Amino acid sequence: MFITMNRFQIKLLMLILMLLDHIASFIPNTPIWFNHVGRVVAPVFFYLLINGYFYTKNKSNYAKRLFVASGFMATGNMLVSTFFSLDIYNNKLKLYSIGILFTIILSFITYIIYKTPIESLKKLNFYGFLLALLPIVFSSLFLDMTILKNNIFLSMAFSIMFLNSLNHNKSDYTHIIPAILSLITEASILGLLMTIIFYKFRKNKPSLISYYSILSLSFLIGEGFTYESLFITNIQWMMIFSIPFFLLYNDKKGSDIKYLFYVFYPLHVWILFAIGSLLKR
Repeated sequence: MFITMNRFQIKLLMLILMLLDHIASFIPNTPIWFNHVGRVVAPVFFYLLINGYFYTKNKSNYAKRLFVASGFMATGNMLVSTFFSLDIYNNKLKLYSIGILFTIILSFITYIIYKTPIESLKKLNFYGFLLALLPIVFSSLFLDMTILKNNIFLSMAFSIMFLNSLNHNKSDYTHIIPAILSLITEASILGLLMTIIFYKFRKNKPSLISYYSILSLSFLIGEGFTYESLFITNIQWMMIFSIPFFLLYNDKKGSDIKYLFYVFYPLHVWILFAIGSLLKR
């Protein structure tokens, strides 16, 4: 009998692999294979995101919920980066003052997004752009510091906005705006290309697998095939191992813990960043 997995089972497994990946990212002297297994996580979450898009009645609210989550994440990232870098950075007053200011601004933007009507696509795109831009500006002010930028929520929000705009009116090219804005988020061009592949070939698994494989293996181009290149410095090609999960997914929802991902993702990132910062002192 062929084994399948529902949405909840796959999400739960991906959260475990995500935890391992982020342990390796933030905690010193962690086995490299923690990062290896983590390469499958983002593609699987994007696959489930696009699949869920077709089952969501209110697609605009879907995007807005992700924008609110990304605002919450960006605000927390700024706060954690500020307080857990105070002992590392020499000019503590400057860091503290600017960090708190940016945190307040991000909090305000998040509140505005929450209050913005879901029909106001241009406003949501603009506020999302600010959420992506402010951490970049903050990083430019403190180049010698590690600033927490993890925010896959924002990449996902722009992906849904891209699809909403594409389906609303293909002739006015408004879908180009969220597509471009997604490039300055964590998932960048990879998130956009995965969105297009998973959306266009949702009902054609062979084509989906083929194009996704090409995308995955494209990371090997020009990098060489040495052990160091394949397994240490250039491991993004390992996202190809997400394919079994695409095939195992049975289109069933399974158990419903609606906000598990929304809570677990930022919380574990902040905790691990804090632990990693303390260990480096």
